[in-house]
Amino acid sequence: MKIFIFGLGYVGQALGLSLLADGWQVSGTTRDPEKIVILNKQGFNTYLFSDPSIPGILKNYSHVLISIPPELGNDPVLLNYASFLKKTSWIGYLSATSVYGDHQGQWVDETSLLHPQTISGIQRMKAEEQWLSTDLPVHIFRLSGVYGPGRSTIDSLKRNEIHQRVDTPGHFFSRIHIEDICQVLRASMNNPTPREIYNLADDWPAPTREIIEYVCGLLKLPLPPLVPFELADLTPRAREFYQDNKRVDNFKIKAELNVKLKFPTYRSGLKKLLI
Repeated sequence: MKIFIFGLGYVGQALGLSLLADGWQVSGTTRDPEKIVILNKQGFNTYLFSDPSIPGILKNYSHVLISIPPELGNDPVLLNYASFLKKTSWIGYLSATSVYGDHQGQWVDETSLLHPQTISGIQRMKAEEQWLSTDLPVHIFRLSGVYGPGRSTIDSLKRNEIHQRVDTPGHFFSRIHIEDICQVLRASMNNPTPREIYNLADDWPAPTREIIEYVCGLLKLPLPPLVPFELADLTPRAREFYQDNKRVDNFKIKAELNVKLKFPTYRSGLKKLLI
């Protein structure tokens, strides 16, 4: 079995390594020439995104994953390589739950109204529409906040990067462990249902301050000060993070893909990261 992964980043590498362990041939792209050697040592066949040999290579791959954000409202893979994906049996597009916009803390599922308010959410929605307007066997995966080894509140606190808890009463944010992302993608690859959309989230949406408090307890660290949102020292990107307030429903991945989450709550996921 062969898969080509556009964007060998955090999620792309995690899925690729799990497939390599099962005997797959995994190729993919990076935009950083210095990462090619590192990725190849892990077992990947790595190319720059602009490599002229990619069109010919793609014809030999049954599966393709797109883990690259839109650029100026367009998906770069669709823009540059769509015509070379005709023989592909499964295409996965990693989108984000930012497409839902703000739902004032209510639950959203795959049928909920999309009214993104952030630039990234708007671009993700447009990219989804572009993929779904083709006749290619695309599957849309809307990812919640991704965490896992090397990428969690544990790591941020250990690096002394968190200096405050932002007080936003009633604000919820959904998360998903990297291992659960991989098992959802693999379940879809084993049972292709083109044009379906799936939310990827755990069972327990929670305020960000709650996560910080939990991890501080695990690490026996003092709690950062609690600061009202209006007075918080936030970058524009961090402030954008708080614009959307919603709880992401994950029923569909359980009912249709028979997925049983390894880490149904942030508590189980973060505890595992400490082992």
